[in-house]
Amino acid sequence: MHVKLRLVYVVDGTVLVPAATLTAMLRALAEEVSAWQDQGADPTTVGAFREMLGRVADTIDVDCISLTSDLVAGRQQSG
Repeated sequence: MHVKLRLVYVVDGTVLVPAATLTAMLRALAEEVSAWQDQGADPTTVGAFREMLGRVADTIDVDCISLTSDLVAGRQQSG
């Protein structure tokens, strides 16, 4: 599997990756994991791992939407 990060930022020595890039990478990894069953991995374990990766990606999406909504609401109230 090859993963390319198009945008990576360094702020105060910390590497930052856009949430959309991270969630896309998690979802791509979940799809890649599906092939593990064909290589003899336990289907229950593979399914649980895929589900966990999807939940992490969904949580990041929801948190970012919430944060963005809060920021927009704050601007509207102060503007």
